[in-house]
Amino acid sequence: MPTIGRAAGATSSDMIDEGQVQGMAAQAAAHKISLGIIYIGSNDLSRAMRSKDPSRSLPAAVDRVMQNIEAAVETLRKAQPKLKIIIATVPDVSLLPHNKSEHGAGHLRRIRWIGQQCDERL
Repeated sequence: MPTIGRAAGATSSDMIDEGQVQGMAAQAAAHKISLGIIYIGSNDLSRAMRSKDPSRSLPAAVDRVMQNIEAAVETLRKAQPKLKIIIATVPDVSLLPHNKSEHGAGHLRRIRWIGQQCDERL
């Protein structure tokens, strides 16, 4: 089964800018794949959480993730309209050990809420 991927740490912008979506679209157009899986977003949110102003960075990260997923789906649909696409939800990054130790309970609730916003928009 052909695959397109990237090492750990990729963001949704990397997925677009580094050619993963274009590679999957080329495979779909050539009928080499019938299913595409997009699992992206947790690194965007995790980086936003570690920024100097997470309350400002997190909503912007959600918007960026959603825009990039929409762009990816549009590209894949143009390449092969019948391609089945699975979009995995963004995990609860507030549960990661480094986030638990760096942020208070109120901030972690906000992060969890941001992740839920991603899920709802998907």
